[in-house]
Amino acid sequence: MQGHGSGFLAENAQIKPEHEHAAVCSECGVCEEHCPQGIKISQELKEVKEFFF
Repeated sequence: MQGHGSGFLAENAQIKPEHEHAAVCSECGVCEEHCPQGIKISQELKEVKEFFF
């Protein structure tokens, strides 16, 4: 078992097509333009990847 939540991540990775997985984020910022809460999604994803992997 890798990381803290690899089972959860692996299970939920099957829900979306591979090209939409957070792991392939290119930090383009398009999602941040659409986020109504103003979350810096690219930075948050980077921190989540560091934590879980």
